[in-house]
Amino acid sequence: MVQYSQEFEGTLTIRIGGVLMDTLRIPIGNEIPVEMPYLHKDKIRDYLLIYKARGDHKSLLLDQRAQAIFFACNGQRTISEVCALLVAQDYEEKEIFFSILALEKEQVLNVYNVERERSYHEIQKEKSFGIWLHVTNACNLRCSYCYIDKDRGNMALSVAERTITNVVAQCAKYGITKLAIKFAGGEPLMVWQNIVHVVNFTQKVCDSVEITPSFNIVTNGTLITKDIAKYLVENRISCAISLDGISEVNDKQRAYINGRGSFADVVRGFHILEAAGGKPFILVTITDNNIDGLQELTDYLLSQGLSFRYSLVRDCEQMSVQNLAQSSERYREVLHQCFDRIDAWMFKKNWDFNVKLCDIDIGRSISRACGTGNASAAIAHNGEIALCQMIFDTPIGNVDSDGLVESVRSQEIMPELRGRGIDDSTDCGKCIWKNVCAGGCPVFTIKQFGRLNVPSPYCQTFRSLIPRIVRLQGIKLLCEYTEKGGKVHV
Repeated sequence: MVQYSQEFEGTLTIRIGGVLMDTLRIPIGNEIPVEMPYLHKDKIRDYLLIYKARGDHKSLLLDQRAQAIFFACNGQRTISEVCALLVAQDYEEKEIFFSILALEKEQVLNVYNVERERSYHEIQKEKSFGIWLHVTNACNLRCSYCYIDKDRGNMALSVAERTITNVVAQCAKYGITKLAIKFAGGEPLMVWQNIVHVVNFTQKVCDSVEITPSFNIVTNGTLITKDIAKYLVENRISCAISLDGISEVNDKQRAYINGRGSFADVVRGFHILEAAGGKPFILVTITDNNIDGLQELTDYLLSQGLSFRYSLVRDCEQMSVQNLAQSSERYREVLHQCFDRIDAWMFKKNWDFNVKLCDIDIGRSISRACGTGNASAAIAHNGEIALCQMIFDTPIGNVDSDGLVESVRSQEIMPELRGRGIDDSTDCGKCIWKNVCAGGCPVFTIKQFGRLNVPSPYCQTFRSLIPRIVRLQGIKLLCEYTEKGGKVHV
C-alpha cells in the first residue's frame, strides 16, 4: 500500500494509497519508533487494519511486508536495529526506512519521541444547529416502544413559521451557518402539505441571511405516495424509514391502531421512493420483541441494497437498568452474527452501502453523541422548546418568547449538558472509544442513572460492537483499492 518516490538530497516524499505526502524529516538511525497509543488493530484477510481511535480517526491497511515492519518497531529497537533484523529476512533497507517514515507521517508510529497529545476537537460554539420539528402528535401506528403520547394535536403553520424565524435569527446572531431541520411526529406525513409549506418558508428565510438549510424526514413509510416521493427527491430531502423486522416480527411492535401489521405498506413505501430516485435510509430499533428476527432483517436489507442503522431501545419506563443489562448481552450476541453476515456480503456482492450503530461516529472526534444541550433543540407541536424529543414534558422555553439557541445554552433542566462532554466523565477517560461513542445518548444516561458523568447504559455493547463498524470501513477500503486496480489479492 506504500509507494516510494525518488529521494533528492536528503529530502523524501512518499505516497500512501496514491496520496502524495509532504516532505518528511529523515532520521539518522538511533531513533526508537514507538507505536502511538489508542490504535485499534484488526486482521482482514492478509491485511492489518489500523484505526486511529484518538487521532484523526482514519484507517490504514498494511500488507504483510508492511505489517512485519510495523511490528518490528516494538518500542525496544532503534531504526538501525529494525533494519538489521529485517534485512536478514530479505527486506531492502530502503523499503524498511520508507515504511517507517510513512507510518510516522500517518501518526501510527512516533519516531522522534515528540509529545503528541493533540486534541482533534474542541467544545466550542457550533457552526451548525439542528431542530427536531414535531409537526404532529397524530400517528396511524401504535409502536410498542414509542415514547410520544398520541393525540390529534398538529403544529399550526403560524407556530412553524415563528419557529423558523426564531431559529434563523438566532443562527445569524451567533454566526451559525448551517441549519438542519428534521420533520417528525407522530407520523409527519399525516400533515404533508404543512411540511411542504415549512420547507418553502425556510428556504426563503435562510436565503435572506445566507444560512444553508437541510431537511430530513423520519417516517414510518406507510403513507409515501408517488407525489411525495417526487417532491422529496427534487428538494433533496433525505428520508429515514422505520422497519424492525420481516413480516410478523416487524408487525409485533409496529402495527396500525386496529392491530393490522404495517410491514407490507412500509416496503411498498420505500420502493415508491426508490422508483422516484430516492435512497431511503432504514431505521431499525432493537428490542426484546424483534431481536430474534434481526439476522433475517439484515439479510433482507442487504439484498435490497439499503443503508441502515441499528438503534437500541431507549424506553426508560420499560427498561430498568437490570433488564437492560440482561437484554444487552443478547443484543450483542445477535448483532455480532449480523455483522458476520454484513462482512461476507461486502466481500462477495456489494460494499457500497452504509451501516451505522446508534449515534456512533468513527469518522471524527466527538465530545457528545448528539447536539443535545449544545447544538440542537426539539420543538413540540405547541411551540414549546425542549432539549430533546424524549423529554417534551420538561420544556425549557417557547418559540414565541425565547431564543432557541439561547434557551439551549442557558437551560437549567439538565445543567450537566451545558458545555460539557465525554471529557468530563472520569470513567471514560482511558477508553479507546471515548471520542467515538462519546457516552451514547446523554438524555438516556441521565434518565437511567440520574447523572451524566458515567458510561452509557449500553457501554459494554458499544465497546463490543464499535470494532465491527471499524472493520466494515476496513473492508470497504480493501474493496475500493482492489476495484481501482491495486495489487490486493482477495
